[in-house]
Amino acid sequence: MSDKENNDIENEQENGEKEQEYDLDTLLGDALDESEEIAEMLKNSETLSSKPIDPGNSLDDFVEGDEETENAGENSETEEELKITSEKLDKIRKIKIVSFVSALTVFVLAAGAVAFYMVNNYFFNHVLSYEAQRVGADDFTLLMLMSGGSFADPAAGALHTVLETFTFEQLAEDYGAELSAEERQQTADMALDMKNNFTEEYPDIKNVTLEFIERLYSSYYLAYGVIDIIAGTLDLNAAEYAEAFDDYKENSKAEYIDAGFEYIVTETLQQAREAEAALENGELTFEEVLIEYHFTDYFAASYGFESLDEFLEAYDYTLDDLAADGTGIVNLDQLELSPENIEKLIALEIGESEIIELAEDTYVLLILDYIYIPDDEELKERYATDKAFDIFETDYARVYGEIEAAVKINQRVLDGIDIDSLLYGAY
Repeated sequence: MSDKENNDIENEQENGEKEQEYDLDTLLGDALDESEEIAEMLKNSETLSSKPIDPGNSLDDFVEGDEETENAGENSETEEELKITSEKLDKIRKIKIVSFVSALTVFVLAAGAVAFYMVNNYFFNHVLSYEAQRVGADDFTLLMLMSGGSFADPAAGALHTVLETFTFEQLAEDYGAELSAEERQQTADMALDMKNNFTEEYPDIKNVTLEFIERLYSSYYLAYGVIDIIAGTLDLNAAEYAEAFDDYKENSKAEYIDAGFEYIVTETLQQAREAEAALENGELTFEEVLIEYHFTDYFAASYGFESLDEFLEAYDYTLDDLAADGTGIVNLDQLELSPENIEKLIALEIGESEIIELAEDTYVLLILDYIYIPDDEELKERYATDKAFDIFETDYARVYGEIEAAVKINQRVLDGIDIDSLLYGAY
């Protein structure tokens, strides 16, 4: 290969951008009618060697092939023919160089565009990051919409949900809690339903991920799994728990006994006793007792009305409507009673009643509707769960605080979420 040819190739490789400006007319000169011959020669040149062409020395291999072609033609071609053939090969070589540089440039630009897109989405289109975990803008928007009705600041509500999810997952990892096959299926089903409903209601928010929603649901299963693991490690026969359990059994009956009561509230003890007697002797039905003793001016005053008639007019009700609706059921743990009164109530049989003074000038006739008292074995399980929950809450507060301190907010992306428009629309 001549020094001129070497210099040409080096200059062409060093000035790749200039090479891309070549057009076929420049490369082929005026001999456009030779294009078919050049194409054929190009095709033949690529099959001169049976070995694969290495990108690093493909040009040299091709030139060696050129030299062989020139040597082979010394005996059969004139000097002019050799000159024409050499010129054509030079043109072919330039075409190959330009094609290679152009293809490489397109590849680099495409790879750069893809890389930029991936980097942009990974690092700049998220609202929150913690270690290697990131929450995208649309996933965070979903949480803001979920918390919009219960938090004054939807972003604060969404952040709390994310921190809680990360905390549950970290505790699950620490304690070795895992989802069962049934829990995984339930999680997947619920997540898919939520994603479909959300996509239908907010079609413009397209990048809510099913995986993130599954994490939200699964984290609660994991939290209960952690509590179960903690409960299983407690030795309730150990001295530190045995005494505490006895105290729990004796003094926490309102917490573990499930009892519900129909009720009638009166202003005086005498009225409560009259109502109780009317029920016991069958003089009045329960609805009639309500009309006679419960739905009175005293009842209306608790709602801010001076009389029952004002109350009925305001709500467009009749006494019969009120009586038909009844008063509902109050649970034992809602009453905040003394241990003595609790003992009275849990000793009742279904349908029996007891009068309790709730406050000064307020009495309640409680009629037992149902009751369930767990046996010692079940009670120990409940107690262990309660103690485990106490331990869990301590660990939860610690891990939550650690994650909260380490989490990073991408304020630019967060500020770009128009949550008010999504929550209130045209309003």
